[in-house]
Amino acid sequence: MAGTPREYLTLANTGGGFNYSLWGAEVLALPTGNVVTHYTRIRIDPATLLVNTGDQTFSASVGFDCCIGPTPIVSMPYAHAASCAGTIDDGNANVDLTGLPFVVDDTFTVRGFTPTGSANGTLLPFDGAATAIQSQVVNLTGGGFCGGIGPSINGGSPIAVVGFELQLAYAGNPGIGKETCKSRGWQSFGVFKNQGDCVSFFASRGRNGPAR
Repeated sequence: MAGTPREYLTLANTGGGFNYSLWGAEVLALPTGNVVTHYTRIRIDPATLLVNTGDQTFSASVGFDCCIGPTPIVSMPYAHAASCAGTIDDGNANVDLTGLPFVVDDTFTVRGFTPTGSANGTLLPFDGAATAIQSQVVNLTGGGFCGGIGPSINGGSPIAVVGFELQLAYAGNPGIGKETCKSRGWQSFGVFKNQGDCVSFFASRGRNGPAR
């Protein structure tokens, strides 16, 4: 197979308030407007269960805002919320892994100038504040002048990402297991090569990662 293989998780809940990242409307520059990116699949490394938050292959973005330095905002990385509207957190995001055998198991950090934000209701009001989250659903707010929140806010920029940075963990959800792999159920997860690969993953409680 030519090129570098990629594995994607198909998200069960998409559109509306599910699996999106939003840049809040900037009030101190023109033009202004919300920028929102909705995701239907997310790229995952099966060996580490890290999600590439910058991979937007299966996403759609609308809106435009200017700018962080010379960079206009036309899309948002997965699991990030940010804005440049002052000391308010009018950016928001949702991660929803319902229907998948995984949970988010990571630390979310607020970065930027006069930043503020929250992760599942925990307020993070100063630069560098962080909270650990382990949940299938994560709701984020983020903002500042400019500021944001995410699993990794690099160099203080809420739209700069390095790639594989959102950590998931195998949860073994009730009702989801090796039986789910049958009757082509393995295909719904979006990461397995075949039914046997899927069964091996659940039978080993995630120790045998999906085959590449």
